[in-house]
Amino acid sequence: MGYELPVFPWRRAPEQDGVAKRHPVAVVGGGLTGLTAACLLALRDVPVVLLDEDDTVGVRGASSRGICYAQRSLEIFEQLGIYDRIAAKGTTWSVARVLIGAADEVYHYDLAKGGISRQPPFINIQQFYVEWYLADRLAELPAADVRWRHLVTGARPANDHVKLDVETPEGGYVLEADWVIDASGLASAVRAGLGIETRSEQGVDRWCISDVRFHDPVPPERWTWVEAPFNEGRAVWQHQMADGVWRIDYQMDPDSRPEDVASEEVAWARLRAHLGADREIELVWLGPWGYRTHVLDDFRAGRVFFAGDAAHVFSPFGARGGNSGIQDAENLAWKLAAVLQGKAPERLLDSYSAERRPAAAFNIMTTERSARFVAPRSPFERALRQATLDLARQHEFARRVVNMGRMSSPFVYDASPLTTSGGEALPNVPVQRAGDGVGTLAGLLREAGMLVLLGRGLEAPDGVGAYRVGADLGGAEIEALVPAGAALVVRPDQHVAARLERPSAAALLAAIDRAWGRAA
Repeated sequence: MGYELPVFPWRRAPEQDGVAKRHPVAVVGGGLTGLTAACLLALRDVPVVLLDEDDTVGVRGASSRGICYAQRSLEIFEQLGIYDRIAAKGTTWSVARVLIGAADEVYHYDLAKGGISRQPPFINIQQFYVEWYLADRLAELPAADVRWRHLVTGARPANDHVKLDVETPEGGYVLEADWVIDASGLASAVRAGLGIETRSEQGVDRWCISDVRFHDPVPPERWTWVEAPFNEGRAVWQHQMADGVWRIDYQMDPDSRPEDVASEEVAWARLRAHLGADREIELVWLGPWGYRTHVLDDFRAGRVFFAGDAAHVFSPFGARGGNSGIQDAENLAWKLAAVLQGKAPERLLDSYSAERRPAAAFNIMTTERSARFVAPRSPFERALRQATLDLARQHEFARRVVNMGRMSSPFVYDASPLTTSGGEALPNVPVQRAGDGVGTLAGLLREAGMLVLLGRGLEAPDGVGAYRVGADLGGAEIEALVPAGAALVVRPDQHVAARLERPSAAALLAAIDRAWGRAA
């Protein structure tokens, strides 16, 4: 059992041969968050060095890990130039079904209905593939310096930079960087070196993953059993990934021992009870999981920023872990690039924690509610869940209350210091400007940095360049995205910084300045 992972070459750092250099940005950790941040910076021509303790992606001998990548993450991957690889390798899905018992469907829904982004609602693919594609992309970018098997053991802040202590197979060295992004996970040596406490809590839920390959066709849908009789009345999730492999998560007894629930004998018995004794399947990987919850008080400590699991950890219900880390990276990268390239003042960087910490707190609240719904902790909670499921068979309002893992969606930055009005993320739609042809919103934002979108019936004020939503979208879709007579200021991360009704040039320019952090 297991997955084959790539092995990247180790090489000596110039610092080990006496070549001193101050790096503009150092990223610690070559996982999903760190690789995304480094790619986004290097694409903006910001010199960045990435340090990782291993020489591969994923975790040696470990599972598929995160598998569901949400539309916002897929839009970011399009900017990075790896979306087409992910779409070709992974499984695109939008239909989800909720069942009680073995086959009693309560209801189903289709996340693609009404969607207008170039990217689908979700693609399922093993996390190591995404990291692999990111590592390949990073190796192509001249501004990136990638160092595998360079373990960061500590961080020491100086007046205008940070010193990182690094260990390698041929000894240690000190790396200096103006700014550091710590994406090294829960057990962060950078965070520990700065004396920042995490106050993490162990979750009570226990699960066991079985990655299996079916030898007969199965619809690429997300199936959730609330009380599966083949799993002692506990929950089960079933998703398809790349390579024809399906992830099946079985909820376990909270008091169960990992070595017991993840033994092959027990796993096969569970699979046979679920899928049938005669069904031909292959067990690709097997492993138990639990989770911790923590969130830092501040995602910035001077010249060090914390992202992904180094900043926050929560239950993976709804695919909120990896997708949140990707959005951390995007939020920080465009701001750091703007400051380093003189487009914005340094105070713009304060908005990173002001925006992403509330997003993490929201995800923790949402996943904790999911956990309580999936595993009721009192007779009252169980009765309430049953009543909700019964109503969901016929009533739409009850379906919105069912919480078997609310799927990841972008946080709304309506309370951000950068936001005049709005704060939500726009889908990656076609946009056009007279004489420029049609491009995608994500592509134009990468080039322009900040865009103005105009609604029907509104002309751009003098001195303001503006775009319109592509004409190939229907009228109702355009009106929902950019109302008639309105102008939207859109940030590099596709979030709306301002939605203004028939604004003057001065009002638009003021909103743009605020979005760049230029306004006091």
